Amino acid sequence: MVFGLTGMLFCHIVENVGMTVNLLPITGIPLPFFSYGGSFLMACCLAIGIALRVAWESRLSGYGDLSQ
Repeated sequence: MVFGLTGMLFCHIVENVGMTVNLLPITGIPLPFFSYGGSFLMACCLAIGIALRVAWESRLSGYGDLSQ
């Protein structure tokens, strides 16, 4: 899930920067956390919140703990 959310944000960043430097056609994809738009900002905040919750739950469950 976290890889999917990261991929979504990365694709939006690459597409927006490509539009800005005239390498890609202009499509109207907003830049995460910077462009104007309330619904996309809320979607980005929700995605980051989900990723943080996954990290918290995995830490509590002991996943990746090397001391065992």
